[in-house]
Amino acid sequence: ASCLPGAGYHFEFLNKDGSWQPFGGELQRELSKVAESAPPPKRVFYFERGHPYYLFGLEELVNGRSDCLVQINMRTDVQRKVALREGPPPATGRLSTSSAA
Repeated sequence: ASCLPGAGYHFEFLNKDGSWQPFGGELQRELSKVAESAPPPKRVFYFERGHPYYLFGLEELVNGRSDCLVQINMRTDVQRKVALREGPPPATGRLSTSSAA
């Protein structure tokens, strides 16, 4: 069973300071579309704030697992955990000037 919440959800990443940060609005929408595709891909490439990333683990959502979501910065190889949260992103989320590719 999919672990996508029925009443809406959003994605957040674990920032280097240890806080969870929501992705920007446009990227949220793109990632949601990909997560809801059948079947979801094993990885998604996107740019966020001028940096190239891959998001891995979306294919596990259909198995009820969101604990294996991870983004990797393709320039620095830095890996960060990504979480799937119920409800809309917090209003304090940072703005995004990019979209998923």
